[in-house]
Amino acid sequence: MPRSDRPLPEVRLVPGSLALFDADQVGDHVALAGLLGVAPLVEWPPVGGEHDADAVAFFRGALAADPSASEWLAFYVCVDGALVGSAGFMGPPVGGTTEIGYSICQSHRRRGIATAAVGALVRRARAAGATRLSARVEPGNGGSIEVLTRNGFVAGPHDLTDGDNHLHVELDLSPGTCAR
Repeated sequence: MPRSDRPLPEVRLVPGSLALFDADQVGDHVALAGLLGVAPLVEWPPVGGEHDADAVAFFRGALAADPSASEWLAFYVCVDGALVGSAGFMGPPVGGTTEIGYSICQSHRRRGIATAAVGALVRRARAAGATRLSARVEPGNGGSIEVLTRNGFVAGPHDLTDGDNHLHVELDLSPGTCAR
């Protein structure tokens, strides 16, 4: 069966909490797995992704400053009782727009998990009233470009953002658009 015809896995997005971020920051994989209700962690954090100590510190700080923002920050991505990645928003929408990001553990890539996680973020953002999502992706990251394209993202108004050498893609969630 071609990859595009394969059903997407069911993902569970668990909003980051202070306890989750604390366990993640210190590398306490037993506590992290227990808090998430998943099997012992085999691979964490995702290698080659942007979920790292700096990202966890950023999200923990944002949540501590504004606990009501939890639905607009990082989520832990779980599939079949395993922690397989992270996905989320860079904060509540400003002018209706927020940026998304995601990282999937290498052993779980190419299974549709990122596509399903981004789709879940799109649905959450739309239901919460966001009107536009943006994402940045390295030009050579064909897998991530495919994930975003499958979820309706298109090239943004600028090919590169702030000279950081990333492609800028967007998804219009305005009422009346046919975004997922």
